[in-house]
Amino acid sequence: MRLNIAVLSLGFALATFCCGQAIAQVTSGKVVSESGGPIKGVEVYGTKWTCCPATVKSTTTKPDGTFSLREAGPVLHFRRSGLQPFSLVNGKHRPLTVVMKSQQPTVWAIPACGPQESLRFGQTFLFLRPAGEPLAKDRDVDYTRFGVKGREGGWLDSWFGPTAGSIDASEELYVKSESFSERFVEVSGFGLVGIDARGISKNGRHWRWVGLQYAIGEDGKSLVGTVWHWPRMGATDMIRYDNVTGDEANEFNKIIDSVCLKSK
Repeated sequence: MRLNIAVLSLGFALATFCCGQAIAQVTSGKVVSESGGPIKGVEVYGTKWTCCPATVKSTTTKPDGTFSLREAGPVLHFRRSGLQPFSLVNGKHRPLTVVMKSQQPTVWAIPACGPQESLRFGQTFLFLRPAGEPLAKDRDVDYTRFGVKGREGGWLDSWFGPTAGSIDASEELYVKSESFSERFVEVSGFGLVGIDARGISKNGRHWRWVGLQYAIGEDGKSLVGTVWHWPRMGATDMIRYDNVTGDEANEFNKIIDSVCLKSK
């Protein structure tokens, strides 16, 4: 077998072999703080799924902040408790140096619901229903689904159940975006429960995806981001919209931002 090409760089390494073998892409880089120091223990994972079982390629940064991940897919995610979540479209940044910022004050803290919340919908996390607007509903053995139609025809879609969806937004939302941002979601005194991601697509339309998971550990604290690691983490409560105008995004954001944790 003859080695045709071997090209290595900090950001990406591509190795092409003869005899019809597929190209293997390796994404490498370094994660640093705002002051430039290396950050270890950051979970780095892609969006290319393999089966079975269903999983994505993942790794953690070394003490010097470096990482290497083979065949990650179109999007890379970087997660560590105490730091703001960060994602990027794979292939747009060379060399790949990721700067991660402190989690505070961007974290979104969800409050507990009040004693009377009859106008809300959801499961573990409840959202305020729009006054006077019909609420579409669907149900199966393992999920309940609600939908709110916007004034311009867009939809706010929500799923609740053990297999409702993913904490991370779909990769196509990141890929088609002109810009996007992410923040962790927490319940005060309990810990992290998910990620709130939103963006503006290249056509000027808006999207948002909030994936939540309320999982209690033996110490009464959240398992999310601690015992349960971020790659391929499922969401039991998920609410999202896509391809809507700015006015509709504002309309749907009021519903999403009304969220509270159901009283136990």
